[in-house]
Amino acid sequence: MTEQAEKPKHMRYDNAVKHLQSIDPGAWAKFLGCKSESVAISNTDLSTVKSSADCVLMVDNDGHEGEHVENQTNYDSTMGERAMVYNVLASKSLGIPVRTTVILLRPEADGPALCGVYRRTTRDGRQNLEFRFDVVRVWMLSPDQVFECGLGVLPLAFIADIKPEALPNLMKRTQDYLLGVSDRNRANEVLTAIKVLMGLRYKSRDIAELMKGQEAMKESVTYQEIVAEGRKEGMATGAINEARAIVLRQASFRFGTPDAQKLSSLNSIQSVERLEILADRVLYVSNWDELLAP
Repeated sequence: MTEQAEKPKHMRYDNAVKHLQSIDPGAWAKFLGCKSESVAISNTDLSTVKSSADCVLMVDNDGHEGEHVENQTNYDSTMGERAMVYNVLASKSLGIPVRTTVILLRPEADGPALCGVYRRTTRDGRQNLEFRFDVVRVWMLSPDQVFECGLGVLPLAFIADIKPEALPNLMKRTQDYLLGVSDRNRANEVLTAIKVLMGLRYKSRDIAELMKGQEAMKESVTYQEIVAEGRKEGMATGAINEARAIVLRQASFRFGTPDAQKLSSLNSIQSVERLEILADRVLYVSNWDELLAP
C-alpha cells in the first residue's frame, strides 16, 4: 500500500472521530489517560463562539473534571488560542476544571502552533497569559496501545504507527473483536469509521482490497440481522432492499425518523452502489438533508 491518499474533505475525518467519541466516551477517557468508571458526553452549549468544540467529556473521579478534545486533520496556526477559548467556556459552563487535548490525525496537522503552549503578550512585550494543552499525534502511537482502549478508539489503530503489511493482521484482530460486540449497529459503525479514517493514508483501491475480507463479517454481523427482520415483516430480501434497510436503520439512529418526503427519496434509490455510499456518509453528515444531497 502507498501513503499519500487522494485529497479528501478534511471535515469527514474530524466528524468521524467526533462520532466515535459520542458512541463510546469511556474508551476515549481511557485513551486520554483518565481512570474513571463514570464518563459521559457533556451537553455543554458553546455556541457563543463561531465553531463549537469537538467533544467535552465529563469524568467522575474524586471530584468532577472535564476533558475537552479537539480533532485535527489539517494544520491550524490558531489552534492554541482556539483551544484556550473552548477550555475557558467549558470550564465556566460546567463549573469544574477542564483539561484540553488536541488529537492530530495525520502529520500534515502538526506544526509550530501545536507545541502544547499558547502564550499571549502585550504590545510592550510582557507576557500576560499562558495556556497549556496536551497534544496526541496518532501516527506516533502503537496500534496495540490504541486498540486496547476500546471500541470507540479502535479505528485509530489503522492510522497509528503501523506498517501497511501489518494491516491485514490488524483487520483480522478487529474482526474477531467485533464478532463479540452485541450491538451490531455499533460494530458496523466502527467498520465504517475504519474505512473513512484510512482515507487519510491510503488510496481507495488499497482500502477496498483490505476491506474486501470483511464482507463475510458484515453479512453475519449486520446484514443477516436486517434480512431476518425483513423476512419477519414480509419485506423483500433483495440486495437493494437490504442496503436501503441498513441506511434507514443507521440514519434513523443518528438523525431520528425521516419524514415522508425523505423516506420517499430514500425509497426511490435503486442503486446498491449509491446506497452503500449513503451508508458510509451517515457517519460524517449532520442530518437527513445532508445525507440525501446529490
